[in-house]
Amino acid sequence: MSCLEKIYHQNELGCTRRCTCHNAIHLNFGNVSLLLSKSQLSDFSQYISEAVTSCRLDTNDPDTRDIYLPTRDLCILFAVSYNELKYLLDLSEQTLLMLQVDDVLYGSE
Repeated sequence: MSCLEKIYHQNELGCTRRCTCHNAIHLNFGNVSLLLSKSQLSDFSQYISEAVTSCRLDTNDPDTRDIYLPTRDLCILFAVSYNELKYLLDLSEQTLLMLQVDDVLYGSE
């Protein structure tokens, strides 16, 4: 695979970069790496936004990994802290913004 190393966004938790091989986005956070299509990233960002809103008042320690994000496999969950959840939201939202900029500059792929 010869994916471009174009980084869309990076923060303290991880980074997102373009995957030209699959016309998708690599979302790396903590020790997790996801390969998402643009629509999957949009759905994921919406889900994380709702999680940040609902967990905001429930957290006692924003650095404790007591928030569990489900996956399609009911036996696998991602454990994150509230602060990591906010960083994850930042990664997804900023990447979606950069994808819009790419679409304007280079046209939709």
